[in-house]
Amino acid sequence: MQARRATIIALLIASLGAGGARADELSRLLEKGPMARVEFDPRGRFDAVLTIVDVDAPPEDLWRALTAFESYRFFMPRVSSVTERPAPAGARYVDWSIDTPLVATKYTNLATVDHGAMVLTAKTIEGDMSGSRYEWRVIKLGNSRCRMMHSAWPRNYAAIVGTLDDDQQTLMIGVAVGSVLATTRALKARAEQLAKQRPMTPQPTISATP
Repeated sequence: MQARRATIIALLIASLGAGGARADELSRLLEKGPMARVEFDPRGRFDAVLTIVDVDAPPEDLWRALTAFESYRFFMPRVSSVTERPAPAGARYVDWSIDTPLVATKYTNLATVDHGAMVLTAKTIEGDMSGSRYEWRVIKLGNSRCRMMHSAWPRNYAAIVGTLDDDQQTLMIGVAVGSVLATTRALKARAEQLAKQRPMTPQPTISATP
């Protein structure tokens, strides 16, 4: 499963080359907003959600929005509080409090930030949804445009989801896709807001006299 997923991600990244037909096709598909892909394990059970979205902002602004954990409560839906703490080997503990009745209330993620590659990975190590994993990748498309890939492997949903769900896991898949899409849209909006707040580059003054 991990090898197959690595192949999928590698193919998606390879398709992003400037001027390539596949890159143009993907850009057209993303013009109306983020795309979501649902993945299943070999038993046919829900496994993961992958979303892709294009962002009208420099990659640095998206990366800043993505890694400023304690700012999430100002723009992310239902996030009531976030606290960041140091963890071993340069990682970060991130404590979340979420106002979401069906999914999670409080949990702690162990986050690893690769600034050079613009890749953020996290795993829920305590609280609701323990064992869940997440990954975000920021890909530069230009000086003022980038692409975000957000993958989530949700685990251990609240008991009410399992109680009410059907054999096709309709409720679980719906909650997972809705949650990941909401996160993707919120980060896109935040990055584009940060880009608009950038100071204008002063234009050189041209003297009228030689």
